[in-house]
Amino acid sequence: MLRQQFAKTSTLRNEADYDFRAIQDDEPVFAFHKAFKLGRATNRYSESVMYTIAHLQDEVVRYASARGMTEMRPLWKSHFLKDDDLLKYHYDDFAHASSVSANFSEQLTRDAIKADSVEYADIVSLSARQVLGATSFSGTLDNPVIFLKEISSNGNCQTVDVIFPAFPFFVYTNPRWLAYLLEPLLEHQLSGQYPNKYSMHDLGAHFPNLVGHPDGRDEYMPVEECGDMLIMALALVHTLENAPSDVSWTASASDETLNKIGESPFALRPMSVDGIENLDNKWGGNERGEARAQAEVWLKKSYWLWKQWTEYLIDDALIPHNQCQLYLAARRATTDLSQ
Repeated sequence: MLRQQFAKTSTLRNEADYDFRAIQDDEPVFAFHKAFKLGRATNRYSESVMYTIAHLQDEVVRYASARGMTEMRPLWKSHFLKDDDLLKYHYDDFAHASSVSANFSEQLTRDAIKADSVEYADIVSLSARQVLGATSFSGTLDNPVIFLKEISSNGNCQTVDVIFPAFPFFVYTNPRWLAYLLEPLLEHQLSGQYPNKYSMHDLGAHFPNLVGHPDGRDEYMPVEECGDMLIMALALVHTLENAPSDVSWTASASDETLNKIGESPFALRPMSVDGIENLDNKWGGNERGEARAQAEVWLKKSYWLWKQWTEYLIDDALIPHNQCQLYLAARRATTDLSQ
């Protein structure tokens, strides 16, 4: 109806619809109209207009953390007390955001072409945006986490075999983000809420409810999930190993550095660069030895999980069970019996 009116009159009614209702119930739309007067008569051949659209979630998810079921707030709440403050910052930050994203896109394209081809660069560029579109940044500056939902499959959250094909993006872009993404899985299993000795498949089947699988009956893919988790952890450590020389992996971390890191090896310390505020602090730390210390703290905190998953693969990887197919068959049989 709105489209028909605009097609006939080229105008909008300038009205706001405050009648909140369910999805697919006379759904409201956002419509904006801007007239451009271009041409020789005005001596203007280009003009622009900027709109900003925000999708705010507070809380982001319900997560079965070590302290129990927790409503997780968005990470931006650590910077802004009010929604309006965030919106103003977002709007005013366009020039900086545009500059930083353009630099990233150019670097990504150069590296992808160097690695393969122009066609590969197109695929990588699209994939990078799809990966970020599935993530929600949460937690606090001391303990940031990232939550991920499967796309176009089901409601599973924090799925290991979905994180795995996405993890090269995080290692390339900001390896700290990979640690944030793995943290909810590690914390949940370290707290004893998952009964199996292998890595869990996901943190919940109905996003945004990351309630885990206390009965241990998540999708049965233990060999793949254990392997995926170990490979990603190794990649994270190797990334630190290749940190710049001033924070070399081979350097010894002082007790002072280890104490400063404490329980949060990848805490955020927002910094300003070239007038751009709230950028992540340097990956690998800012002191000699801090990269090694970060890896030590991160690995030691969850060491028994890595050891347990390695032992599981030693025992089961050569002659694995039927993995996901066995699980699906059992689920179908249970459904048939209940009927």
